[in-house]
Amino acid sequence: MPPLAPPLCEHCGKPLPARGVGSSLCLACRNGGLAALDWARAAYPFEGPLREAIHHFKYGKERARAEHLGATMLPLLDQSPRDEFVSPLCVLPVPLSAARHRERGYNQAEELARVLATLSGSSLSTALVRTRATPPQVGLDRAARQRNVRGAFAWDGPSLAAQRVLLVDDVLTTGATANECATALKAAGAAWVGLVTIARAVEPRGDRRHTNGA
Repeated sequence: MPPLAPPLCEHCGKPLPARGVGSSLCLACRNGGLAALDWARAAYPFEGPLREAIHHFKYGKERARAEHLGATMLPLLDQSPRDEFVSPLCVLPVPLSAARHRERGYNQAEELARVLATLSGSSLSTALVRTRATPPQVGLDRAARQRNVRGAFAWDGPSLAAQRVLLVDDVLTTGATANECATALKAAGAAWVGLVTIARAVEPRGDRRHTNGA
């Protein structure tokens, strides 16, 4: 599968139309979306064999897939704003609720974050916690996703004052969950919050040249 390639939204990494120069931001980011999250990138579109692989990893208890899936995100660090990596980077998985963690047996984001932290020489923390269970985001529009996760995360560790932190998850859809995580991390003092994922939801290939909305 070809990876996601430019032109991409400078802020959230969403693919932009190839025609003309236009704006360097997608419509959602131009309208102030994902305000707490400073930067996001995904390695591949969420489709085809990769979609199946993530599904088996996430729901099929195929935990060993974390090794090769986690490695797909390492090149994304080269796309990041380099000045944000002057201080040591702390890698954080997007947390699951306790009930969902028990159901799956592990947090797929934590497995991916552990691989990425090892490969990049970064520290790993699991002090970002989910304060309440939320219904699944699947099938919800952007506004509903934002309402669903509002206030659902908190930092349960030492001060993050002036630190750069990198969230890790499997798939980026609207970014509502990651943005709410970033809100909690900024409240704990984080200076910069980025996000990397294996994949992101995109429009069907034939539609990408017609829209740059998120």
